[in-house]
Amino acid sequence: MTTMMTSFERVISAAESAGLRVRYSDDRDRADIQAPGHSSADRSVSVKYERDGCLTVVNCHAPDTHTRGFLGHIGLSLKDLFDAPKGPYRYPDGREVTRVQRPDGKKTFYQKGNKNGRALFGSDRMPADLAETIHVVEGEKDVMAIRAAGGHAVCNAMGAGKAVQFDWSPLVGRPVVIVADADQPGRGHARHVRGILAPIATSVKIVGAKEGKDAADHLALGYTLDDFQQLDLADDEGEGATFPRPRLYAATELKGAEKPTWLARGRIVYGAVNLLVGPEGIGKSLAWVLIAAKVTTGALLPEFGIPSREPGHVIVVITEDDWATVVRPRLEVAGADLARISVVCTEPDGSGTPVFPADMHLITSAEPAPALVVVDAWLDTVTAKLSVKDPQQARQGLHPWKEAAGQTGAAVLLLTHTNRVSSSDARDTYGATGELRKKARVCLYAQAGEEEGHLLIGPEKANHTRKLPATKFQIAGVARFAASDDDDGTVPLLHAVGDSDKTIGEHVADRFAAVADPKAARDSPERVGAVGWLQDYLSLQPGLKAPAEQVRRDGKTAGFSVRTLQRAAKDLEVMQPGEGFPRITYWVLPEHKRREPPDDGGKSRQVGPISQNGAQLDFSGTTVPDQEKQVGATGVGSTVVPVAPTPGDTGEDGATATRRQPGKCA
Repeated sequence: MTTMMTSFERVISAAESAGLRVRYSDDRDRADIQAPGHSSADRSVSVKYERDGCLTVVNCHAPDTHTRGFLGHIGLSLKDLFDAPKGPYRYPDGREVTRVQRPDGKKTFYQKGNKNGRALFGSDRMPADLAETIHVVEGEKDVMAIRAAGGHAVCNAMGAGKAVQFDWSPLVGRPVVIVADADQPGRGHARHVRGILAPIATSVKIVGAKEGKDAADHLALGYTLDDFQQLDLADDEGEGATFPRPRLYAATELKGAEKPTWLARGRIVYGAVNLLVGPEGIGKSLAWVLIAAKVTTGALLPEFGIPSREPGHVIVVITEDDWATVVRPRLEVAGADLARISVVCTEPDGSGTPVFPADMHLITSAEPAPALVVVDAWLDTVTAKLSVKDPQQARQGLHPWKEAAGQTGAAVLLLTHTNRVSSSDARDTYGATGELRKKARVCLYAQAGEEEGHLLIGPEKANHTRKLPATKFQIAGVARFAASDDDDGTVPLLHAVGDSDKTIGEHVADRFAAVADPKAARDSPERVGAVGWLQDYLSLQPGLKAPAEQVRRDGKTAGFSVRTLQRAAKDLEVMQPGEGFPRITYWVLPEHKRREPPDDGGKSRQVGPISQNGAQLDFSGTTVPDQEKQVGATGVGSTVVPVAPTPGDTGEDGATATRRQPGKCA
């Protein structure tokens, strides 16, 4: 059976083959070697085998001899200073990891045991003294190397990008030095770990190897734990800062009272996380576009609580819509100042989704600092290994955004979708982002309005302020491109209409009630009134039909929303054919739904909408009995229109009779 050579034996054998003199120490784990080009009496290169670390440390003491040069002289490279295979590395909770060098020179890892464990490698060997520094490294090899050098170290399994899956509580109250690998994933991992540890460690700083890729390379090349170089990264502001431990403060010693500052009063607050949630496809992305346009131009949007102010900068993260064909045209028609908008992406076409918190430095170090940060959609930017349904992991995913909002003072607006749950309580529809609601300062909720092409947005949760009525918006197309056979060239734009008469929670409850109990919705005073009005209106039209746009316009004057009129039309089995060129859509009342005017000796009146107490109303809001008392059945001052004569419609003098036109007021 062939015994695999250790890295120490490999170095000694290569040195002797190169003709260099070697002198062993008594324990046979140390040796002094002649430096290349020096006399045979020279022994200025020392090597030491670290059995715990499974590596050999080489120190070249002669000024003209460098470790890499020495290795090259004897025909070795840096990787030859490590034993292979490595492991198994045993974790405290039963996970075992083995690192194997493949024939092509690449490494691979095998796991067995408790693969779902959350313990850190090395967390069972923490020193009792909380003041001792703990190194956080990327791999088990690095932990062993630091341990062999007399330090303490931990790492999570599976390398970069997996930190959120592990339990970092053993590092609470300890000073931490994160050793970043010398590549982009390694530095991203270091930033990610720092985001996790900053709130719980006494201090955190990020360093890198003096030479080589990682901590093990650094130590194998003869450097010490004190020789790591602090990384001067623009994305590591505050690196090395000390985080104070809790103490007891008198209330008068703490920061004085301050009122919150609002980007949009009662709806979007600065320096905090705000949430905009709603079903897919209703146009909620148009809302952030409109808000961004107002922020970058300083224009007011009084219907949504945005005052006129100095223009600010906006950072956006877009994951669902294409930049060139969707987002940019929307920003342009909304009047946004694109010079004040930055996009976090990987490609010039706006594609490439960032992952947070690894890429959070792009936001926290932005100059100038943003007034608004929009993430559409937030879940797409969370690492795939993070389950936001788990409260602890959801907080880990959201905490960096809270920190970024506090650091920049920006209003952070995260967009998410609702689930498919039908409920009278908006909170039940948050789904996977329910934990996000708990941490957000303000939660805006969006749902389709009663009228087609309308949107309702209002605060469903708002800390430190009263809940405001939902704001009504209308979506309209704006010509931006030349029309073609497959596209009309328009881009949707959101216009604020004004306040609703209800909070968004009440709108959600009403929508649920209409779906859950259709009969109750049909029997509501508003629905009954709309049915009666529409039946009378169409009964008075020639051929029982009228242009759909005219019906909606007159119905709105009568006090009915388009959605309510559409439901009334369905109750009445109204047909909606298109006729003519250009095509016009009509609403046609079936003959069996015709309502004949009452035989009242020539007096005819329209039965108006129904008030909340059941009384019939005309369009000025006066009850029919009151009208009759004031002006009679046909009413002096009422708007009248000629109608086609039918039997019984002519007066004694043969003149055409008149009827009040629904939808018109005096």
